[in-house]
Amino acid sequence: MIKGIESLDNSIKKLFSLNVDSNNSKKILNIVAKNIRGDVESNFLSERDPYGNPWAELTSYTRKNKKRRQEILQDTGALMEEMTSMDNYIISGNKLDVVTTVTGESPNDFYGQSHNEGIGVTKRQFLDYTDNIHNSIDEDIIRFLQSWFTVYQIKNY
Repeated sequence: MIKGIESLDNSIKKLFSLNVDSNNSKKILNIVAKNIRGDVESNFLSERDPYGNPWAELTSYTRKNKKRRQEILQDTGALMEEMTSMDNYIISGNKLDVVTTVTGESPNDFYGQSHNEGIGVTKRQFLDYTDNIHNSIDEDIIRFLQSWFTVYQIKNY
């Protein structure tokens, strides 16, 4: 699990303890996924971490040997494409997983996670649960719940 997501996970569990039906729980998780996806895309495009800090520059060796693009973490574009595709934000029950199949030189090289967490490579974080994304998700969920309760009240009168 990505560091910082634990608080989101706890918030979602509390929300679902209200017995929100499965259709609405998917809608809520979809709101969460869209907010995270948007933040990740912004981080790739600006080459900054979720806290606004610039990613480490490419080494001179990497710049000389890059085959395609000079943008950081975008040589082939595969990681950014997967991390910004809603197809990789998997909702199952009351759970949201963000997945990527992009690997490095070996199938066991978890390229995205390695760069996001700085495991064996220079850390260039693109995904975390920050206060900004938390506030954005809160606002969107509150709007959804307000509309849901309004419709629910109308249906029950």
